[in-house]
Amino acid sequence: MARVTVKFFAYVRESVGTSEVVLDLNDDSRILDLVNVLVGKYPAIRSLVLNEMGDLRDDLLYLLNGRDIRVMQGLNTKISDGSVFAILPPFSGG
Repeated sequence: MARVTVKFFAYVRESVGTSEVVLDLNDDSRILDLVNVLVGKYPAIRSLVLNEMGDLRDDLLYLLNGRDIRVMQGLNTKISDGSVFAILPPFSGG
């Protein structure tokens, strides 16, 4: 099993009702599997994280162990035991 910590930020956190959840997934799981589990467990976030085509929305950041999954293998990125997946809105500062 791959134990994955998922961190939610801003309005995604408000929809889920918690800032963090730990899930146990199969060893061969990918981001797509994780997203499907999250949407099944927290249906309110479906429209926040998925577009009409069922792909991840572009207006959020999806980080696996601090790296944007879009520069990795996107939804096909493999998840390993101890991974941290974060869903957060873009931010800026100055």
